Amino acid sequence: MLNYYFTDIMRLTVSFLLKKSRVKSNGETPVYVRIVMNNQRVELSVGVSIELECWDEKSQRVDGNSKLARVLNNKLDKIKTEIFDIYNQFNAFEKDFDVTDIKNRILNVNIW
Repeated sequence: MLNYYFTDIMRLTVSFLLKKSRVKSNGETPVYVRIVMNNQRVELSVGVSIELECWDEKSQRVDGNSKLARVLNNKLDKIKTEIFDIYNQFNAFEKDFDVTDIKNRILNVNIW
């Protein structure tokens, strides 16, 4: 019988939030993505701003079924997928990495 012990498993969480401290003059609030891994955290703007009342904090999505809401939620889905793809690529190389490396890859900063 084989026993496998995974001691280097890194848990990655990706969530979206509004930066209420950065409300724009038009009343819209920027959406940020928060990436957490091994008790380290980075936050990045996703380049989208929405009105506070259009955000569903529980589901971390734009509320409603309008065309704009669907487009913005699709963008959030793509960002989340990209982050997990980058995470899986780093894991495939079996090198040490952290959330800053993931952030740098998203921002197209060459790290390796």
